[in-house]
Amino acid sequence: MQLLTHEDPNVRYEALLCVQKLMVQKWEYLGKQLEKDTGLFRGHKTHPLESLLALREKYGSVYTFFMGSDPFVFIFDIEIAKRLFNKTSFCGRQSTLIGEQICSDGGNDIIFCDYGQSWHTLRNAFKLAVRKYQSCQHMPGTVKHVVDAIVGDMVAAEAPDGHPFDPKDYIESMFYCVVMSIAFGKMFTAKDPDYRELHSITDTFFRLGDKLALIEFVPILRLPLYKYVDKFRRNTDKYKTFIASRFAAHVDTYRSDQMRDFCDALIAAKLETIDGGNEEAANYLTDQNISLALWDVFVTATDDTQFAFNWMLLLLANCPAIQCRLRAEIADRIGHRMAAAEDLDDCHYANAFIAEALRYRNSNPLGVPHRTLADTDIDGLSIPANTTVVVHQFSILNDPKYWPDGHAFRPDRFLDSEGRYIQTRPEYYVPFGVGRRKCLGDRLAINELFLVLVAFLQSTRDYDIVLATGEGTADLTPDPQQVVLFCTPKPYEIVLKSRL
Repeated sequence: MQLLTHEDPNVRYEALLCVQKLMVQKWEYLGKQLEKDTGLFRGHKTHPLESLLALREKYGSVYTFFMGSDPFVFIFDIEIAKRLFNKTSFCGRQSTLIGEQICSDGGNDIIFCDYGQSWHTLRNAFKLAVRKYQSCQHMPGTVKHVVDAIVGDMVAAEAPDGHPFDPKDYIESMFYCVVMSIAFGKMFTAKDPDYRELHSITDTFFRLGDKLALIEFVPILRLPLYKYVDKFRRNTDKYKTFIASRFAAHVDTYRSDQMRDFCDALIAAKLETIDGGNEEAANYLTDQNISLALWDVFVTATDDTQFAFNWMLLLLANCPAIQCRLRAEIADRIGHRMAAAEDLDDCHYANAFIAEALRYRNSNPLGVPHRTLADTDIDGLSIPANTTVVVHQFSILNDPKYWPDGHAFRPDRFLDSEGRYIQTRPEYYVPFGVGRRKCLGDRLAINELFLVLVAFLQSTRDYDIVLATGEGTADLTPDPQQVVLFCTPKPYEIVLKSRL
């Protein structure tokens, strides 16, 4: 028998092939097992948010939770959160699959961009663009047109027989068409080919479900789940191309003497910043980066707001007294005319209702994770650089220490003794995040929710929106089958009950 040693190149080659084959088989087997389990949290009766809250009871208001091999520090205390997230050392962004793919061509956005001059410059230009767009007063008419069309279709399809239906698809169509119309200056409907293209792209993300959380937070699982990683990357590129191509068309047709839409507002903000003497800004305000900032708008102004409105509609249907009070205020202050952004100041109960809905069930309950830029500590707990830190916004927004009877939905908590909306919000009201990197579009989001709410109730004024299961029967616990990053209601059905 010939003894073959490791020095024999043929043996080494055969051994490598054997090891490679075993590894492939191992990962393929693991991938198949993961696919059998349809999701990370499938079958659970409670949302992962509540599991994280249970750990707080055991380990306190700051603890470390490992996702795969990576430590995540969770913060449940508003004082600690504000103190830390206002420090530069806590303003970084972790390198993630989502962030890497968004910025894969060398560009930077605002949400996933790491802390630095690019983020500062884009952030300031975006704030300027928001002010410019709001000043042109296009938003109310755009929202009214889109909501009237889609709610009209809903009433025509669902009201005549008075049968129960799930409003989710109508809400989704409303917010996607509103944001597309605001961004691109053309009125979109659910029948528009561009809407269908965008819906197909975003639907692919949601069909990835908890696989997306697995490949995002447990990098080693990207090997057995490589086909989902590939699908995510290809779909993200489609999304970027969808927005970039339309933004490029606006650049080619831009005129400084007119403001057609939010694309124009971004272009105007870019030019004003550079022409104002900030020559360095030109390095960061590239068309590529501006289009990625527009992508940020699509993500936050479609998903977060439609989830928020899903909760709002469920709460309206669950409590007829709240719905009646809202309708009465709208009829008294606005009537049948198109609402304007200024009407928000006069509609105190609508203000309070929106504020309470965002508190009670925050659709983005963990915000966007931060990264420490240097070794630091949290009240004696040593935190190395490059550690992921997360504020549990949902916990703060429902903590009885800050909110008496916080488990109850009560808009009146935001009204003073004369029934006027309390403009000054407490420091523990954090639906849009905490610190330097909190959401820049908070006021724009509230205006959008207000305009959609008014138009929706005006378009359904001949009906009462009721739960199919009856008043006060809603299950108001978050859907445990939803991706961990979002807080949405469990599927529900409503009925349009004619008042005539």
